[in-house]
Amino acid sequence: MPERVCKIDGCDRAHYGRGLCQYHYNASRPRSVSKNRPCGFEGCTNQRNGKVYCHAHERQLKAGKELTPLAVRNKIVDGMKKCTDCHRVLPVSEFNKHMSTIHPKCRSCWSLYGRALRYGLTRDEVLDLIGRPCDACGSNADGEKMAIDHDHETGKVRGLLCNSCNVALGMLNEDPARLHALLAYIERHT
Repeated sequence: MPERVCKIDGCDRAHYGRGLCQYHYNASRPRSVSKNRPCGFEGCTNQRNGKVYCHAHERQLKAGKELTPLAVRNKIVDGMKKCTDCHRVLPVSEFNKHMSTIHPKCRSCWSLYGRALRYGLTRDEVLDLIGRPCDACGSNADGEKMAIDHDHETGKVRGLLCNSCNVALGMLNEDPARLHALLAYIERHT
């Protein structure tokens, strides 16, 4: 006998009940049973997700962990929010939106985190790098405009370059012969 599948077009999951897979079956059930009722864990003010607990406490149970109080969320007060990374209290406009929530890290910390992750560095190593002048010409541009230079073959970080040096290096395809030829050209014509 062939296995029955969900009756929703495009869904090929196995039948669970009422002609639907478990996902569509649960999505079709009314949720009014748990509306406006707090989680069954003492001290938790979140609304119930199921019969007894909120979503976070249900996840703890499902993972086989002991139920514990949830971390206090970083609330927005008078249009201000505290960054979870640098701990500065900033206007909400300094934070990115993530779906319907505000991201916990401010934009500058999120940028640092992204740069650190991309190059396999720590946050402190990135801060140390962008605080230095350009390793090629010595210009002291703003850290946000500086590029972390890396070997495209190995991914190893070589240093910090200002935008001009980084673009020039890229345009010459990081070829030492072309750099020397260009230098010789400039010296001949000055």
